[in-house]
Amino acid sequence: MKWSTIESILKKKDAQSLRALVTSPALLTADSATTRKTAIRLYRLGHLKHCLKLLDAIERAKGSLPKALQWLKGDALLDLGDFENAIRVYDSILADRPIDIAFNNKAYARWELGDHRAALKNYLRALRLNEHNEVAHRGAGEMLLKLGKPKGAVRHFAKALQRRARYGEALAGLGLAHYRLRSWAKAYRFLREAAAISPEVAKRVRQPIHRIEEHFDLGGTSR
Repeated sequence: MKWSTIESILKKKDAQSLRALVTSPALLTADSATTRKTAIRLYRLGHLKHCLKLLDAIERAKGSLPKALQWLKGDALLDLGDFENAIRVYDSILADRPIDIAFNNKAYARWELGDHRAALKNYLRALRLNEHNEVAHRGAGEMLLKLGKPKGAVRHFAKALQRRARYGEALAGLGLAHYRLRSWAKAYRFLREAAAISPEVAKRVRQPIHRIEEHFDLGGTSR
């Protein structure tokens, strides 16, 4: 199957045509570069279920997925909220070679499943491989907050911010950790900085900012 034919089908965005494409023997017997490119394009266009159907078909036909497509499968499962199966894919990747980003993704899946201790363990394993991984520092901070350990959380959020100064979620986490520690001035400073970065972060920190302003009669300066 020629790439020009595949591209014309992808441009249509028709569900029936996409289903036919990903189950087409012509695609599965095409060269590996073409099937890989098709899977990646499906993912980037947001056709996650069709991407996974194609990846499953490739795996059945070939017996296994190339490493790049294993990553793609894990990411598609994560984006769809299929966290258990995403974990299985990242475990397979990690069995071959420990990689900090795979531990990040596995930790995030554990977080979404509510297994905060396992998520923390995976974020810490990522940091043993790469101490400069700001995503893992932020994730470890969030898990320590959930486990009632704000002092440890402060250290990880601060390290994340050393790597990325305007990391909104890390600033919010740092502010919330200081809030738990009743360090009101620091909490207020970091929460206000976080709120200025994005509407999503602002929504997360609105209530603690309001409580500090009410308690210290700051006149609602956050509004």
